[in-house]
Formats: sequence, structure tokens, C-alpha cells
Amino acid sequence: MHREADASRRPGKVDKKPDVACPILPFGGQDRATRPYVSPDNKGRKNMPAHGSLLRRLPVCAEDERAIKHVLLRYATGIDTRDWPLFRTCFAQDCETDYGSFGHWRGPREIAEYMADAHRHMGPTLHRITNIVIEKRDDQVHARSYVDAILPEAAQGGMTHRATGYYDDCLVRTSEGWKISRRKFTLVKAGLDG
Repeated sequence: MHREADASRRPGKVDKKPDVACPILPFGGQDRATRPYVSPDNKGRKNMPAHGSLLRRLPVCAEDERAIKHVLLRYATGIDTRDWPLFRTCFAQDCETDYGSFGHWRGPREIAEYMADAHRHMGPTLHRITNIVIEKRDDQVHARSYVDAILPEAAQGGMTHRATGYYDDCLVRTSEGWKISRRKFTLVKAGLDG
């Protein structure tokens, strides 16, 4: 395995380029690697391609990996405890999120308002985040994580919904720690649990 001696490529060093698009590339081969994800409504939103190949993965340092995992788990904790100030700490101020048919939001406030409204009539929820893969490419940090959400309705005898999918994230280091700057949610399966 060839390693470059270039000091600028040390694990954990992230170049802060706020206006640079986050090139998350899809699993499944080179032929799709350059095809960007295009928002269905294409209303001026930047393209958010899917995640990259694990074969091109460069590790991040252990301290950064722990901090990034903490951000992803804090996201789930914020939703499940309805702690919206905590939830907002997961996102950069200029973040862009694409949840497919559920919606697209910019900034922590917009996504927190949507999540608060979406969970308003639910009982205790469980968002389980697993299979976290963190990689660094071109001085940008990307993470893919699986989500398995159990969403019971609060009403007595209400149904329990279940949704599974994965998040593809670009993360940036800020003065307040790591934050999600871009997120794309891909729904794999949704339905009633039970």
C-alpha cells in the first residue's frame, strides 16, 4: 500500500472550504461515481451524490472518529428525547439536508422544526444508528450510517411505524466541534412494525 509523505494529508486534518461541494460518491462502481444525485424538484439546491466506495477509504484519526460518531448518536438522542437544542448542535449553520420525499431543509432550525412536528404525535421513539463508516477523501470527511427507527403513535392502541435506511453525510470541523454540513437520507423500507 502506497502512502504519501505529504503532511497535508495527515488523518484528522480537514481543509475548511465552505463553498466547496461535498462529492459523496455512490457505492457500486466507477460508472456511477461521477453521476450526481439530482434533487427531484431541482429548485436551486446543490447536488448531493450518494456515498463513496469503501475501497477508496482513508481513515481519520481515532479522536475525530469518536467525535463524529458522537455527532451521529447525538442526532438520534436529540430526536428520541425531543431535545431540539441538542439536535440542532449536530448541524452546521449552512447545512443542507435531503430526506427525499420527506423534504429538503437548510440550516439546523429548519430541520429541527420539521422533526419536532413529525414526532409531535408519537410516543417514545427509538432511532438506532449503526454500521457507521467514516472516511476521508480530498480533505473532506464523509460518513455513512444505518438508521432503524421505531415510531409508535402516542394514542392508546396506536400503530407502530418502522423505517430503515441510511444517512450519507459530509462533516466539517467547526470551533464547536464536528458538524453535519450535508446529509442525504435514503429510505430502504418503511411500514408498520408488529
